[in-house]
Amino acid sequence: MTQQEWAHRVAAVVAGELRRYREMRGLSAQQLADACARKGMPIQRSVIANFENGRRTSIGVAELLMFAAVLEVPPVVLMFPVGYETSTEYMPNEFADPYMAAMWVSGENAPVGEDDNYSATPLTLGRYLVLSCEAVLQTRDQLEIARRKAEEEAESLRRVEAEYDVAAHEYHQASKEMEAAREAGVPAGEERLQRLNAAYTNMQMALERKHQAGASKFRVTDLQESLDEYESDARDIIKEIRAEGWKVPAVGEELEYLLKEPESVVDRAKNLRAHRVRKAPDGN
Repeated sequence: MTQQEWAHRVAAVVAGELRRYREMRGLSAQQLADACARKGMPIQRSVIANFENGRRTSIGVAELLMFAAVLEVPPVVLMFPVGYETSTEYMPNEFADPYMAAMWVSGENAPVGEDDNYSATPLTLGRYLVLSCEAVLQTRDQLEIARRKAEEEAESLRRVEAEYDVAAHEYHQASKEMEAAREAGVPAGEERLQRLNAAYTNMQMALERKHQAGASKFRVTDLQESLDEYESDARDIIKEIRAEGWKVPAVGEELEYLLKEPESVVDRAKNLRAHRVRKAPDGN
């Protein structure tokens, strides 16, 4: 088998997937050609037809990217029949599950039967950073919701905490009375036992209500700890990328603070005070 024969087979797979997704989108070859032109790269209908029919046995990278953009699919699914076949020839006479082959192209793993040296690339660290940033954003949103809920529940929590304090005081008083009676050798008596049991029950019920009312408050604490961990992970990845001399992927304006060294507690307090001074009225 020659190198050209394998290249032709690769092109045939791409042609088949191109037809599959074109028809799935309800586009004719002419409509696909028109869409490519509107997007900035004219491709003749005859070129598309000849490629899909096997009369043309090659495709350029730019054409592949354009077709993928117009059909709104990842370029890699035009290369490998993910979800439609159980095996694909990703190298001459070397086969793998199409999904695994697609992951190889995207830099997520090595092809089947080969050593995994793909983790030592900017792409892998960049992917880890993206995942960490997604976790930061998601946790920040959850934290904001939990804070609002905790603020709404604050009054209820104060009321329940007061009820618990009263119930706990009554229980301790009843306990002291029982202990005093025991030390004096006086029988506890049914009334004292009932008072103690009732006080204990009330205290436990108040404690349960206290936990329920304070759930959002505890969740705020847990989410803040998680956010700190995710931010720390992201900063560690950024440091590793920079240590390799690579460019840090764009993290978006919301997360630009991760690109800087975190403020110390003292610096954060100083900056907060300075911010308040700038915002304070001049008094005139």
